[in-house]
Amino acid sequence: MDFYSEEEFYKDNGWPTETFAYCKYCFYVNSETEEYGQDYNQFALVTNSLYPYIRLTAKRGSQHSPCGGKNIMSTKGYFASMTDKERDKECPKIAWGLAAISLFNLRYDNVLKDYVPLKEPSTLFEEYYNRYYDFFISNHSGIKYSSVTKVQMELNFISEHEEMTKRLWEKSVPLKFFSNLYNYVHETVVQYLNNLQDQKRLFENMMNMNNSFSTEIRESPRGKYIKVFFLDDNVVLQAKIVVQALNSVMNVNITDSLSKAHPGKTLTVYLKPMVTVESSEKEIIDVLNNYFSNVKGGNMQVRNEAYFASIESRICKALDEARATICVCVAWFTNPKLRDKLLEKSRDGVDVRVIIYKDGVNSSKGVDLTGIRHKEYRGERGGVMHDKFCVIDNVHTICGSYNWTPNAQNKNDEDATFHLEDYKLASEYTRRFNQMWRRDGVEE
Repeated sequence: MDFYSEEEFYKDNGWPTETFAYCKYCFYVNSETEEYGQDYNQFALVTNSLYPYIRLTAKRGSQHSPCGGKNIMSTKGYFASMTDKERDKECPKIAWGLAAISLFNLRYDNVLKDYVPLKEPSTLFEEYYNRYYDFFISNHSGIKYSSVTKVQMELNFISEHEEMTKRLWEKSVPLKFFSNLYNYVHETVVQYLNNLQDQKRLFENMMNMNNSFSTEIRESPRGKYIKVFFLDDNVVLQAKIVVQALNSVMNVNITDSLSKAHPGKTLTVYLKPMVTVESSEKEIIDVLNNYFSNVKGGNMQVRNEAYFASIESRICKALDEARATICVCVAWFTNPKLRDKLLEKSRDGVDVRVIIYKDGVNSSKGVDLTGIRHKEYRGERGGVMHDKFCVIDNVHTICGSYNWTPNAQNKNDEDATFHLEDYKLASEYTRRFNQMWRRDGVEE
């Protein structure tokens, strides 16, 4: 579908015309008592506008105004032949942008006697955000933008998108005529703007991380390689794990810096022969910015998925996608398949740590955790260490009733919830894991 600005419609002998999608509910506005000049009973969303807007329309039986039974306007029809002023009097514009999309996302429930969203707000927000982010990227893909990082690009988009969202909401004043819908949409827009502010802070934090490290391209008889310097030596081990997980990287060594300008520990990064050192340097900068900000690259979209069967395979799949860290805390760990997956990821360079309950079950039937950093604890208050959670890359969290045992997989009624791309929740669980890990005062 082609998209047009609001001002472009009907300018060329009635073309391009608006395309309508009618909301899945009706209401009644009486011409004798209300400010509008005729009866209206439905909203129509203009779907081919770059920023969608809604017109008030009338529906009589199967006929819709102004299109009859169709959603596509004829360039020779009466509505296309009107002036803008006449069209706005015939079918007044009432809401723009996210407000219009929110109205279209409703249906009327005759049992509840209330409006009900067709999609969850998070899904609506994601679709709306991605639509305009894609537009933004397509308009900023030229050579002059090639040096702009993904983080900065999305930060630029959020600032522009936030202002546009506010302007479109300010235009939606006519919606106050429908007070209950106006209040609902107002809350939705405020929530969306708050989400944008959260996103903005995240990306600003990511940009600030650039001051924590620097990179240089160097040459040796073996060819070009990359040096990474840090302000804080304590982050070097984490950085090595993150960088070594990149497909373009062949090997990473932690070395002492010989540069007076960059003292301390450094990473020496050797690359695979089929990649360019310049592209790999940019990839390393992006992944380190993202990791040390506890943010995954791109647009974070929180998803929650609950499972009550085939949990073992779901966990294996999630572990497969780990790039830097895996923290597992389960009361009982007797499932060799999950243990083997952790060993595999550890050999791949992922930092794997495991905490289990110190009891007879794990002692006699527990898996052999040799080769994996692990600790055993009893409950802090004298009871059972009964936690069951796993954090992957400080972004994804798995929790629920499911212990990592064959009985949990094959016999018991169990549940596991996967909180995906929720770095805030993941950070809470990571903090809890680290507190437990340091209980004996010994870091491993």
